[in-house]
Amino acid sequence: MKTATTLPQEIKWLNREMNRVLAQSTPSAETPIRIHSRDTDAGGAPEWHTSFERWIDAKRDMTKRQDRFYESDQKTHPQRLKRSLRQLRRLAPREYDAIYLMVALGYTWHRAMSKINDDNLTRGKAEYTEGEFLILTVSGSSLLLAGF
Repeated sequence: MKTATTLPQEIKWLNREMNRVLAQSTPSAETPIRIHSRDTDAGGAPEWHTSFERWIDAKRDMTKRQDRFYESDQKTHPQRLKRSLRQLRRLAPREYDAIYLMVALGYTWHRAMSKINDDNLTRGKAEYTEGEFLILTVSGSSLLLAGF
């Protein structure tokens, strides 16, 4: 059973807790209130306040430690890629053929070009040059990303 406390006891407890929390905080935890001190440097510009300098240094140290790239935990749902590929197939079927071979089936650029050129020859169409196929893949990937 909790005992009844008086208002002065509650105030003392709150003060103790607040002092404990403030003692645990780091200089980078809070933004300083003052940016400039009242002093001026040799050029006449206002100097940084000491608490602001400490805060800037603490923030600089924090950013130095986080300079590596970390993969996001957010995973893209496979349905988004499927929808984008369907949209690409509907809007640009030739670009879809090239992109589908490379994205979904894992073909290399040269292998996808030779596969599409072989298919074009069996259908009686002209082969793509490397420049034409490059344009197909660039425009296809651009359309795929626009739909993604």
